[in-house]
Amino acid sequence: MATTDVYNHDTQYDLQKTITLAEDFMNQEENLGRFHLNISIIPKDKNSAEYKEFHKRFFKIQGAFARYENNLNRIIIFLDDDTSCHMYFMNKTVHSSEATEKIRVGEILTIYALAIGDYTQDAVILCMLRENEDEIFKDLYKIDITEQVLKIRNFFRLDSKKQKAILKRQKLNVYEENQGIAYRFSSADDLSLLYALTKRSFPVEIQRSIEELFEEVEDRDKHALKKLKYILNVSPICSQRKPLQPELFEQALEETLYGMEIPKKILADFLISNERAGIRGFNILLVGPPGIGKTALAECIARNCQIPMEIIPMNAMSTTLELEGLDSSYDSASIGCFWKSFYKYGTSEILCFLDELDKVEQISSEGNPMNCFYQLLTGTFEDKFLECPLPTSNTIFIATANSLQNIPDSILNRFQCIIPMYDYIVDEKIIIGKNYILPKLLKNFNIPQKTLYFSEDAIRHIILNYCHSTGVRELKHHMELLIRNLVAEDIYENFAVYIDYIDMILQNLNLNKKIYTKEWCEGNFPFVKGLPGIARALTVNRNGGRCLAVETVLMPLEPLDDSFYITGHVKESVRQSVEVAYFFLKKSILNCFINR
Repeated sequence: MATTDVYNHDTQYDLQKTITLAEDFMNQEENLGRFHLNISIIPKDKNSAEYKEFHKRFFKIQGAFARYENNLNRIIIFLDDDTSCHMYFMNKTVHSSEATEKIRVGEILTIYALAIGDYTQDAVILCMLRENEDEIFKDLYKIDITEQVLKIRNFFRLDSKKQKAILKRQKLNVYEENQGIAYRFSSADDLSLLYALTKRSFPVEIQRSIEELFEEVEDRDKHALKKLKYILNVSPICSQRKPLQPELFEQALEETLYGMEIPKKILADFLISNERAGIRGFNILLVGPPGIGKTALAECIARNCQIPMEIIPMNAMSTTLELEGLDSSYDSASIGCFWKSFYKYGTSEILCFLDELDKVEQISSEGNPMNCFYQLLTGTFEDKFLECPLPTSNTIFIATANSLQNIPDSILNRFQCIIPMYDYIVDEKIIIGKNYILPKLLKNFNIPQKTLYFSEDAIRHIILNYCHSTGVRELKHHMELLIRNLVAEDIYENFAVYIDYIDMILQNLNLNKKIYTKEWCEGNFPFVKGLPGIARALTVNRNGGRCLAVETVLMPLEPLDDSFYITGHVKESVRQSVEVAYFFLKKSILNCFINR
């Protein structure tokens, strides 16, 4: 067995010199913009003889642990050919906390070392990895050995939470994520380490952009580090997502929404088939009047998939800057609302709820916000600030709309599933109020179930006299007002809400709309026979019909004049209906004159 001992060659001076050189090396900082051989090491002049000698003495070795010699502060390892090596510790030697535990004889150690003189069997340990730790840093083996040591050093400098976040990302291809509180990496060293250990999780084109950003960090670009923080702290996969269980999901839909059997069936079939096919991201559009449960359905999906949900109101969007971000050439530049949501939760695998998509303002000098959805809904999105294409293929986009009229066909075609939802009739609202709304309100106010009662007649009275919309949002609001009043007066126990109490509370709040009174049916205005300037129009829905007051003015009838005027904010479909009615009436009147 070939052995060598540094003390047999009287090289104690070389040992101390090597330790000093090794400690100087371990004290330096990384050159973040370079990922191969161009790392700033000691000595710095790469053409010098000192540099070549230093790099020649720098090596990585694997061997079986034999023993630890405490008096010399060194370990003995054996290589495959039974050659023994003496590895000396120094104050700057990097290792995990587990390395201080007892190492079993024969355990394979991976050691990065600096040789003492010309003897590679005698060296100073820069970094030591135990048998189960070598797998963690396998992604580093393609880069220069000196840079490997610095990145391993940076890893062991992190606190335990950040170390676990990286290890989980390696194992599951995800970052640690906990409903909006992620372990974020912000310093340049931490981001460089994170990228080096998880590089394979990024597509090739994004890898190029990231490495260019690291070079810009070295060049002191003021936005580069901020961009890296936003990109590298967002994972394409959510660690908490669970497979969708068909039976449990269908049961959850029943508990969430009353009626709506066809929409629930379409939604369940779509999600269950996607789960079987392994499709993680998809686009759904829910269409129907307000207050019928579109948001509740989205929350049900997020809850059963166990992913975060972010609500983005579309009715206030008037410019693409809010969605896509602002170009980094501006001082106040920042990311758009989509990537802010991803960064908030540490993952792009969230449910992104686009509320009232049909209300987006499409006429703007700063661009049509609808144009952002062409790319977003196809699985890739490029934020203007980040300036790199980022995947959204795992994001669930659920949009709502009251009408399809204002949504371009090119956007509608990008939704894999469009689900129409109808409004509720009075009897359905009563069941929802009694079996869905009331139990949730009692739970919210910490009131024991079945200690406060709303009879069907009481709920019907609220609906017919105080609720104007076809959904149940107003009903929930009024029932909540009544319960708050009962709680404030401390009379909620064993209390049955009666009609006179409802009128007393809600009328005091000026909520009495009396929508089915004689005045309402006559158009919300006092009926005076022959009242000039006022005509009545009829609208029809599932609850019946209602009259509207329409202001009119008598104009001379010109047989050849086809012009007329419609005032107010009238949708195109209504305008077209009025035009059809107008020309039908005009034709009928002309035929009447001709016949006479």
